[in-house]
Amino acid sequence: MKPPGDAPRARRRPAHVLVRGGTIASALLVIAIALVTAALRHESHDAPPASATPSSAPPAGQSLLDQVPTDGGLVPARWPSATVLTKAVTLDTAPAPGFVNVHVPPIGATFASAFGINPERFAGLASGPFRFSVAVLTARGKEDRGERKLLLEEQIDPAHEPTDRKWFPVSVDLDRYAGQDVLLVLSVSTAHLVDAPGDLAGWADPRLVPRTPPTAEP
Repeated sequence: MKPPGDAPRARRRPAHVLVRGGTIASALLVIAIALVTAALRHESHDAPPASATPSSAPPAGQSLLDQVPTDGGLVPARWPSATVLTKAVTLDTAPAPGFVNVHVPPIGATFASAFGINPERFAGLASGPFRFSVAVLTARGKEDRGERKLLLEEQIDPAHEPTDRKWFPVSVDLDRYAGQDVLLVLSVSTAHLVDAPGDLAGWADPRLVPRTPPTAEP
């Protein structure tokens, strides 16, 4: 199991990059957690399909593995054949997403990664199906309360579907947030959780990938 490798299943739903070293104000993070947790309890399942073109080569752009705030709910870890951001799995009724602070460059970018379950946990796995989602939360301004938008939602069931025991590559369009500081909101939940939730689900090699500048006409 190597990220990203096999092509994703047919049933899947759904420039230079700047990443600020510091975090968005802690007050924003507190507001973000409250807003997103409430929204996820009533999340609709109408996220647009994600582009998923697997490649054996690592994605371009800048890694987000070292850009996670200590209070963001995500933890870098090394799994077999992959470095990941892990997120403790929660019940669908009690979501607790993780956050990554990013600055989307003016030219636009995508969030590229591959999601999946820790292969060391496949033996005896009894939880699932697992719902992975990516959303964006914009900063609150003087004239607005910010915006939360679901960009991707996928479900896999490796406990019962052997073909789900792999990485699922995703590329999420962030162009509408060009030039903005935003929070990437990563969530993993399930209706049936009996396994230890930590180090169970993750996002492999998460990156911001730059858009290619348009070629000037001669």
